[in-house]
Amino acid sequence: MKNDEAVLIYDRYDIWKINPKTGQASNFTNAVGRKNKLRFRYRIPVDKKEFIEPKDELLLLVQNDVSKEWGYYKKSIASTKSPEPGGDGPDGLLER
Repeated sequence: MKNDEAVLIYDRYDIWKINPKTGQASNFTNAVGRKNKLRFRYRIPVDKKEFIEPKDELLLLVQNDVSKEWGYYKKSIASTKSPEPGGDGPDGLLER
């Protein structure tokens, strides 16, 4: 993110937002991935050059670990709410 305010790192299921200066971490996807066996990954928009802006909304690519179905979720980088299903991906709306 801008000014190195945070970095996004993912584990098996969720994405974590970590402040590299303090080490403070928060689960960006609010553990929705682990609870539902969904693998969250983020896609950086093609027009982004060096960093994610605080006002940006991220498109999250998601795979169900059990059924192997793919879909998209969306979440604003500044939001503390859980990601919402149904983000429009590059190929249109996919199964959730």
